Amino acid sequence: MKSDGQCPTILIIDDTPANLMVLGGALEGEFDLRVATSGAEGLRLAADLRPQLILLDIMMPEMDGFEVCRRLKADPLLQGIPVIFVTALSERHAEVAGLALGAADYITKPVNVDIARQRIHNLIEREALRRQVETNALEAASQLARLKLEFMRNMSHELRTPLNGILGLAMMGQRAGDLEKAKVSFHRIEVVATEYLAVVEHILDFDDAQSGRLEIVRGAFDLGLLLDDLVFQWSERAMAKGLQVMTQGLPELGSWYDGDARWINEILRQLLDNSVKFTDQGQVTFSVSHEREMMCFSIADSGIGMSDEDLYLAFHPFQQVDGSLTRRFGGVGLALALVNLLVERMGGSLRVESTPGVGTRFDVRLPLAPAEPNMAR
Repeated sequence: MKSDGQCPTILIIDDTPANLMVLGGALEGEFDLRVATSGAEGLRLAADLRPQLILLDIMMPEMDGFEVCRRLKADPLLQGIPVIFVTALSERHAEVAGLALGAADYITKPVNVDIARQRIHNLIEREALRRQVETNALEAASQLARLKLEFMRNMSHELRTPLNGILGLAMMGQRAGDLEKAKVSFHRIEVVATEYLAVVEHILDFDDAQSGRLEIVRGAFDLGLLLDDLVFQWSERAMAKGLQVMTQGLPELGSWYDGDARWINEILRQLLDNSVKFTDQGQVTFSVSHEREMMCFSIADSGIGMSDEDLYLAFHPFQQVDGSLTRRFGGVGLALALVNLLVERMGGSLRVESTPGVGTRFDVRLPLAPAEPNMAR
């Protein structure tokens, strides 16, 4: 009763296989059927074949079906194989004992072929789905472990670099022969320590946003002033790299809106910083437009760009698109994940278009309604 080896394998353990000949004939062609005529032989075949299902008779000499099932479930390599007991109607009282041992189902003799076939199909499909879920879970756990390892490596790099800088500058300050040189060293210590603090705060902000602890505090603020400060810092960094800077539609100073100025500043700062960080030549662009009660911010660059797979990874925590980018550009892989969480919490939307080697464009839409200056806190 053997069919194509690619079919799911069913092991029949019955000291009188003729009892299941009708069922076997109905299943032949759909499954790879193997037969053992004793419990001991059944255990050996189960270990060799690892079948998708075992049909197990209860009443057998020397080793009955209950003992076979008990040994199957005690073996870590075999315990996941579903077992269907085959029992006579007079043996219904044994069902409780069988189910307690881990049996998946019962088929009663005489066998109703149609019902038995459907039960077998359902069980094998369910087990295939369970195995797929387990495989996916293991793959996800492995991926998570890899991402956490990469994150820790990135973190050690990001934290070690400013710490080494702080220590080096402190030693230079101690060795400085005059006050002016010491002042320069201590100023640099302040700059590096500020960068270090920003890394730590970035991680804490992401943790708050992901866990739902992050609070959105709306109030009136001067959007023109906020953007003026951001653009000033951004354009200085861009021009220092020889990039062309373009702006369009920036609101004037004294343009008051209702929103959370702190997190709007964080969202735009991260995206503007990335536009400069990942662009070595060409231009970076920042434009602003207002559609009803939605403010639209667009940041575009002619940088390295990202593929569709890169985009997926970029918005997932602890993952930079390429681990080598961390060493080249810095970062712990949280910027875009944090931006996305912040935009969602503020009731906005984030859209990105990117092409490797061409550049990237981010469009952020946030609900900002005009406000009176006297609403400011």
